[in-house]
Amino acid sequence: EMGCWLFLGVHHPSASLPPIHYGSPKLREENMHRADELGNTFLKVATALRSSRRQEAITLSHTLRELESQHHDIVMEKTRSEALLAAYEAKYGVLSDTVMPSSLPGPGG
Repeated sequence: EMGCWLFLGVHHPSASLPPIHYGSPKLREENMHRADELGNTFLKVATALRSSRRQEAITLSHTLRELESQHHDIVMEKTRSEALLAAYEAKYGVLSDTVMPSSLPGPGG
């Protein structure tokens, strides 16, 4: 009724349904081929955007898993180091924070 060419496309990034679009009657009447092109182009752009968001989420998920694995390894190494320190302290007494002998034998020897 407004007599204008109007194309409107809408899509939410987390939507599970495809994007929706609207072409005004004047746009469809005067150039249906172009209105279809606009709709198809918008669909391709929205699909590419959703795909890139999924790819970003996958990349972040992999990075998180790698960091969690590294964290686990660091915690395990810390636990082993604390156990070794406790064994030295049990055998030799409390070690000084400022002087640490470099020739201490291991806990069993």
